[in-house]
Amino acid sequence: NVAHYLMVSIMVGEGQIERSGADIQQLYERNPTSPDVIRMKMQYEQAMVDRPGVQEVLTRAEKIQPQSAEILEILIDGYLYLGNWDKGYQYAQALVNQAPDSLESHLRLAEAMMMMQARDKDVKKMLEDLRQRFPEAASIVQLPGTLYLRGQQFDKAIEHLRPVVAAEPRNVDARMLLARALASLSFNDEAIEQVEAVLEVLPTYAEAHALAFRIYQIMGRTDDANRHLAMIDGNQINEKANPALLAQ
Repeated sequence: NVAHYLMVSIMVGEGQIERSGADIQQLYERNPTSPDVIRMKMQYEQAMVDRPGVQEVLTRAEKIQPQSAEILEILIDGYLYLGNWDKGYQYAQALVNQAPDSLESHLRLAEAMMMMQARDKDVKKMLEDLRQRFPEAASIVQLPGTLYLRGQQFDKAIEHLRPVVAAEPRNVDARMLLARALASLSFNDEAIEQVEAVLEVLPTYAEAHALAFRIYQIMGRTDDANRHLAMIDGNQINEKANPALLAQ
């Protein structure tokens, strides 16, 4: 149930681990090969700062064959979280090999290079190559911002994404990335402005309502948080496919 997955994810994001742990474990036991459930279980262990727990999830995921793109994404995220840059890079390269024509797969490889502290000029060259290879991709302009956000370099993400949003006010992906970067540095007022701007374009965009819910809760504005929470249901999850939300 997608709506249930989202609600459990919100509970984890809000630190309400005691309310969501049992649900997540139950889902994990029932769906041990589901990428959605595996990711949720890994995010739960991350929220608990349980590094052995994260490693256990990854070890089990590595045994799933064939390794789909979704499983490879989980392995990349997990090993980068654990600081195992070599394995993160290994699975990012495997993702590129599996989907050489996918911008996202190349983006994950660039992210791994950044986390490995590859030379800036090498990362910049790779990004320039991607811009030339995928000139039609609408998201290409926000590539560096996406990478900075995933690498938790929030100040650099903000620096890059502000002009993107200024130039393209209806670019909801860029606004969501900027909102997450701002919220990560506790610039909550500006972050919520970005989310509300997204909702002016996509009023029932569930991921934006979920982010607004989290930010308003942090700000102590319970009524506003609950207003956005009430807008989330399973029918709204898929209104916008594959949103650019990745910094977990």
